[in-house]
Amino acid sequence: MRVLAPATRAWRTGYDGSITRVDIPFADDPAIDVSYPLPAQRAADYFYELPSERRPWIAAVQIDGHGLIQTSTGQLRGRKLFLWGTATGGRHWQEWLCGPGSRYLEIQAGLATTQLEHLRLEAGAEISWAEAYVPIRASSKAVHGSWPDAVTEITEEVARAVSEEELDELHRWWRVDMADEPPQQMAAGSGAGEAELVVRGVHPDSLPGTPFGQPLCDGFRHLVALTRTGKVDKEAVGAEVLVPPISDRWSAVLGRAARDWWVLLMNAIRAHARGDLEEARLSYLRSDQLKATPWAARGLALLAGGRGDHKSAADLYARAVAQAPVCLPLLTEATDQLLAAGRPAVCLAMIDAAPEQITVHGRVVLQRARALLAGGQVDAACALLEAGIEVPDLREGETLSALWRSAFGDRPTPYHYDFRMRPDLNR
Repeated sequence: MRVLAPATRAWRTGYDGSITRVDIPFADDPAIDVSYPLPAQRAADYFYELPSERRPWIAAVQIDGHGLIQTSTGQLRGRKLFLWGTATGGRHWQEWLCGPGSRYLEIQAGLATTQLEHLRLEAGAEISWAEAYVPIRASSKAVHGSWPDAVTEITEEVARAVSEEELDELHRWWRVDMADEPPQQMAAGSGAGEAELVVRGVHPDSLPGTPFGQPLCDGFRHLVALTRTGKVDKEAVGAEVLVPPISDRWSAVLGRAARDWWVLLMNAIRAHARGDLEEARLSYLRSDQLKATPWAARGLALLAGGRGDHKSAADLYARAVAQAPVCLPLLTEATDQLLAAGRPAVCLAMIDAAPEQITVHGRVVLQRARALLAGGQVDAACALLEAGIEVPDLREGETLSALWRSAFGDRPTPYHYDFRMRPDLNR
């Protein structure tokens, strides 16, 4: 498989925190053509620099010339190749996500050149584009020849498959005849969307393309009531709305409401989000005094940890977890804090006290192994690791190699724990 785009330069990320401008297709070595993903050892993104005068497209083409082209009108200019690489970590990621023996690459399109930048959309402005996905059969000799010959071949294939005029006309037709037509409603709008429109003074069903009808019964329907009446069932909303809208326009809405425990908690979170830490602390405390909740305790714990008071943070997290014992993210965050505070025994006790439905989760088993190692119980940690831990919410870039090395020293990391996106990194 070869990936082609009308560019001779690209920005490359190598999952080591850097981004580098490289030549295409010979980024590092005149003997290594990076447009062929299979030989690549390391995971990488290639964000192609497409000249403004060239029609944007990207293609993935097999050895026999069969392939797929994605092209668009000019507004969608960014094109990207992502690959996992063929080192152990990259192979493992692909098989873990897609099954044994699986291999894949990604071709993508975006508004900006890279995913690391943002384009400003002014109030009331809009941007739109049309794109096409087209199967092709190109000359195998041409698409696997020199880079200029391959790009020329695909450029001609794109023009034959769907001309610029045809795509522009499709875009114009959509804008004139379709863009502002009410869509067939497949699902009700969310209470969050309705609440945001109400607080802006916009009727929720006045905008084409965003009908609400009877909105979903999520917690934000309480905010609609609060906006319209200034009153809300605090116990009901407190069970469903744990994080408030934080934009300034909600200040007046919450300011008109009675300052009970829920409103104080919402104001604390809003102050925390904008960096007013003292106001956040006082509001968390006042809310907690009126009604002790895990969320006020968690907010105070975050503040304590942020100022380096790990002991207070650990105590507050312990209280929060006791009040919300089946909240997996809270337990994970709390045990992280206990380990940072150098309290592995308390961390283990917290995990042991959790319900079984939580303790069997791979993320919690991983936390147990970390706590065992931190507490000097190396044999117990090794036994857990050798039995096998699968962390279903493992994040891209996160690996288990460092934990394995802490337990087993120089013993090679097993395949099922190797998620390194760079083979030269041990963490």
